[in-house]
Amino acid sequence: MERCDPLALLKQRGLRATPQRVALLSWILLSPGPFTAGDLETACPSLGADAATVYRFLHRLAAVGLIREIPCPGGEGTFGTGRAFEKACPHNPPHSHFSCRRCGGLFCVADPPPAEDPAVRSLKRRGFVVEGVLTTLTGLCPRCAASGGDAVEPVPEAPVSERRNHP
Repeated sequence: MERCDPLALLKQRGLRATPQRVALLSWILLSPGPFTAGDLETACPSLGADAATVYRFLHRLAAVGLIREIPCPGGEGTFGTGRAFEKACPHNPPHSHFSCRRCGGLFCVADPPPAEDPAVRSLKRRGFVVEGVLTTLTGLCPRCAASGGDAVEPVPEAPVSERRNHP
């Protein structure tokens, strides 16, 4: 399986390529879907990266375009900020997400690139410069819908990385 080289990516974007950063970015590049800072911190305990270090690193990666932040309705995500993250590389082009309002699951949605969205095309025709598109659909995932999804009470939480693939 082809994948991006974390050492090369860090250097290309002007970031110091410390062993800790290379290891953290390697985990991100291997992740199959959305993750939170807590997921990354938990997955890499031997690196000795505390929560603040991981959070600062994620924000640096987002600033240089190596990851994308995903809005998570309902306050899910990193430190309750309503954010999760995903890798932003050629192997993971921009796409929409679905957030389950009951279990908090975050799922990738296979769809056309957001830049092809009719709303984006309309804005561009009128002179707007669209720099990014973040689309998160909300509702009930198949599991929650099948188990009486009308209830608004959330089910017990699990990290985003453990919730995204349950349907």
